[in-house]
Amino acid sequence: MTPEELRALSATGKMDRTTAGLCPGYVQANLAAVPLLYAKDFEAFCRSNAQPCPILEIIGPETTLSKTLASGADICNTIPRYRIWRNGELVEEVQ
Repeated sequence: MTPEELRALSATGKMDRTTAGLCPGYVQANLAAVPLLYAKDFEAFCRSNAQPCPILEIIGPETTLSKTLASGADICNTIPRYRIWRNGELVEEVQ
């Protein structure tokens, strides 16, 4: 499967599981969405810990569209599932 095909499945709600290993030969990454108040500190942390926390692209704060990794892809509908954490606790996993 290509990344474009996977994103299309996700956007239509037909992909509802982990995406690891579904697009061999392409980078698999996680998204971390943080409040704007903490974004610069989080970016500095990642840059200081580049091996375990590489930054592949920064999206936002005024857009949800990828410019680099998946040009034009909207993270609002191309990520099949995500977890919501509050105060260090997992509170919900949603499509």
